[in-house]
Amino acid sequence: AFVNYGAKTVAMIQDSGGGEAHGMMDSANYVRKLADENGIKLISYVDGMSASASYGWSVIADEIVMSADSQVGSVGVLIQLMNNSKMLEKAGIERTFITAGKDKVPFAEDGSFTSEFKERLQGQVDTLYDAFTSHVATHRGMSQDAVKATEANVFLADEAIKLGLADKIMTVEEFYDYLAQASAQDKPRTVQKTIINKLSTQE
Repeated sequence: AFVNYGAKTVAMIQDSGGGEAHGMMDSANYVRKLADENGIKLISYVDGMSASASYGWSVIADEIVMSADSQVGSVGVLIQLMNNSKMLEKAGIERTFITAGKDKVPFAEDGSFTSEFKERLQGQVDTLYDAFTSHVATHRGMSQDAVKATEANVFLADEAIKLGLADKIMTVEEFYDYLAQASAQDKPRTVQKTIINKLSTQE
């Protein structure tokens, strides 16, 4: 939509801990591609938090600006498993699976997750982690090793800038002044503001 409006400066205002990451990198890269093809400057402003999948969107911006007490990062991948086997056993409920395909059910006879199931998930997590850290490294001009060295932690603005995860610190008022100055150079003079508060489900 911002392309159709003729915008030349687009601000993404972000305050999200992340969430469902499916399609995040593809959609973010597509927006970056549209911006490049149409001479649009993307600016991300973090007003609170931009973590995990939200940070995956922040990094496509030409620059990331943060308020001083905001946080960015959490460049990692998480799968949370819930196993209700013990609860069912305690309630006197017995479950039986009738299946085809030896890996259809992830449970061992004692109700725990099988090691094979966990190993497969770990492989998927490792693959996604490699793709996510590469995505951040590419857009931020960092090495992938440097991104991985953050160990999926989140960082306040000062440290984030030192690590290369962000560029500037501004208050909200300073940022809107900065945005107005940037838009004043646009031909036509148009600013499209995109607010990203939450990305799908929260982690």
